[in-house]
Amino acid sequence: MAFRERIAWMMLLSMVATLGPYLIYSYGFQQGVVIPMPGFEQLKLYGIASSAFAVFVGLGYLVLRLKYPADAKAPADERDLAIERQSYRAGYWILLTGIIIVGIYKPFVESGWSIVNDAICVVFITEFVRDTIIVRNYYKQRS
Repeated sequence: MAFRERIAWMMLLSMVATLGPYLIYSYGFQQGVVIPMPGFEQLKLYGIASSAFAVFVGLGYLVLRLKYPADAKAPADERDLAIERQSYRAGYWILLTGIIIVGIYKPFVESGWSIVNDAICVVFITEFVRDTIIVRNYYKQRS
């Protein structure tokens, strides 16, 4: 398995394990609940989820760097750059479309944490799709 594929898996699993439960809680259990701003309890929940994500990613990079030191120092080849370019292209369009909806449309129909959670969800979906494209492309090249 390529080093950059391992990084994509690590990012994907870290994000699903930390931000996934936050979004499930926000959209599942708080559906229809109006959270008054500034909503420090909601901010605390997001802070815990995003801090856990940062810790998981940091530890993941450390473990991968220590376990595969030669691969970590190797420069990206043409295949790696092509896969990265394709994943960023798809991610860019998802992020652009989602943030336009959240930033332009949502303020007219919602307010407060509803908009914030939708923005977090758009970033989550973008990164999920980007990392999935990376993993899929490396897998296809191995097969």
